[in-house]
Amino acid sequence: MHKSILSYTSIILRLFFFLSIFLFAIYLFAPFFGGKFHLNAVITYASWVGLAFILMTFLKKKQRGQNIKQLEFILSYLYFLLCMFIWFTSPVNIIFCILGGVGIIVGYKAQQEKKSQ
Repeated sequence: MHKSILSYTSIILRLFFFLSIFLFAIYLFAPFFGGKFHLNAVITYASWVGLAFILMTFLKKKQRGQNIKQLEFILSYLYFLLCMFIWFTSPVNIIFCILGGVGIIVGYKAQQEKKSQ
């Protein structure tokens, strides 16, 4: 069952990754076809691409049975903070940053507990 959940998650992440690249490309290349350049949309969809890439990298490590290192957790949290400040307005992004930090810490601790068993 664990492997099937990881495979379904992999499919969903790939779809999210390709959708993000597609939307990013549309907004990036729109000025070449007579459209307007929207910097905010380009930055937002680029952050989606980055987030999908990070999640796919973590998923591949889990599929191989490897643990995610502390530095990787920290870097992913810093990227998560950046995304929250790009996507949301002031009070909401702070709440999501706190919740994301708690989630990262819980995920890292749970991984460490599984490692010690």
